[in-house]
Amino acid sequence: MTPLAAESQSSFVVWARRQWALRAERNIQIAIAFVAVLLLGSPVLAVVVGAFRTTPFGGKWSLDPVREVLADPGTWQALGNSLIVTVASVVPGLVIATLFAVLATRTNAALKWLITATMAVLVATPPMFYAVAWGLLGNKTVGLINLVLRGGQQWGDGPFNIDSWGGLILVSTFRGI
Repeated sequence: MTPLAAESQSSFVVWARRQWALRAERNIQIAIAFVAVLLLGSPVLAVVVGAFRTTPFGGKWSLDPVREVLADPGTWQALGNSLIVTVASVVPGLVIATLFAVLATRTNAALKWLITATMAVLVATPPMFYAVAWGLLGNKTVGLINLVLRGGQQWGDGPFNIDSWGGLILVSTFRGI
């Protein structure tokens, strides 16, 4: 190795050590990262360990619980239903979100500021509140959507059922935008 290469390598090592030296702000970051890994990783570890134990506390290590879950036809039906809902809500949601993003950033459409404000409200709305609100709006007997679709008629079932596959996909699509 030439003296110039050794000098440049040592200056790189010195620079790297300075960059990664433990400073007060780095110590805080490391502590926060450690706590986050501990809080988020311990439940995941508990689930993985529990998947291979015969009883929750103690028991033998075994693949029987995994085999039992994989042999249950309900597991595969739930997986299929999850894939259907995911694909049926993500694809239209992505198309609509792209349309709104283009409208908000690449055009001079009137009220385009309203798109950004509406998206911020959608993101800030807690999922439980969102689900309850849509459940009340789309209720097939007393929901406001069905009241409007029935022409103001108070009694009877409406044509829109939020508790159906279509309602689930519609609300999931709106939430994904």
